[in-house]
Amino acid sequence: MSIAGPAHGEEQSHARWVYEAPRGCPSQMEVDRALRARVPASALESDPRTFVIQIEEHDGSFVGRLTFSNDVGERVVEERTCEEVVDALLVFTTIALDPSRSPVQTGNAAPAPPSPSRPPPVAPSSPGPRSEAPKPPPRRRLPATLGFGAGAGITSGPVPAPAPVFTLGATFRQPFSAERGVMLRLGAKATRGEKDVSSGRLDAYLVAGQVEVAPTITWRSLSFSGGPGVTLGVLSATGQDISAARQSSAFWADVGAVLRAGVSVGGIRFEGYASGAAALTPRTYMLQRPFGEREVHATSPFLVAVGGELAIELGRGL
Repeated sequence: MSIAGPAHGEEQSHARWVYEAPRGCPSQMEVDRALRARVPASALESDPRTFVIQIEEHDGSFVGRLTFSNDVGERVVEERTCEEVVDALLVFTTIALDPSRSPVQTGNAAPAPPSPSRPPPVAPSSPGPRSEAPKPPPRRRLPATLGFGAGAGITSGPVPAPAPVFTLGATFRQPFSAERGVMLRLGAKATRGEKDVSSGRLDAYLVAGQVEVAPTITWRSLSFSGGPGVTLGVLSATGQDISAARQSSAFWADVGAVLRAGVSVGGIRFEGYASGAAALTPRTYMLQRPFGEREVHATSPFLVAVGGELAIELGRGL
């Protein structure tokens, strides 16, 4: 309940107070009589403040607070019964309204107020300068490697197949971690194939450059990579027979994918590769024979190659 009004029944006094307490606690009239028994009327009439008594029940005990309108502090009491809380707060109120009177001087002496179970708040000490956590050192890039290698294999085109193919290449490898990285390979390849045409023969040559970019996976000394590859070069064909010959050259381009698996020991790397590509510039060659006869050779639209390369890793920490 909440009650605000003069501290005396019909008399007007300057002190005003608010009393809030749960059911079962002393009533406002009982608290008023107890206060008048402790504090003389002159003290009540001369004090212009408003004071508030608030009592709450928490977990089987009662907590009371006493505050004044012109005082930033408060008095807190916690006891097992509401009567004990009211009695203790009235002691504080008596001292606040009439500091010259001791509680034992009143007609109804009250026991010494128990010490508050909650200590007064302590002003927090000013924090010292905050120490910043040390920044982690910048992540160091893992060392890259550069290798040069040569190899050989078998291809299905664009020359008449099956034909041998020879490769040269420079490979740059940049690891991102102990297991993953990326590789860039710039290479060159040459292949030659021939085809019998009646009493003559068709010879075809391809000289081209290659570019590969692929992610890599490394496990111990083994490595695996796979990615796109592009081939650009010149395809030349020569037809020969008893009395006639014809030679032609044309631009060649194909694009596909290259898979590689290798093992590295002591800076020497052996890799096996398999590639598949689609021809972007298919060609058809015709052989002029005596008496106007023609033989036709058409490059395959799809090319397959397998082989191996041996490389030496010359650079580290690039």
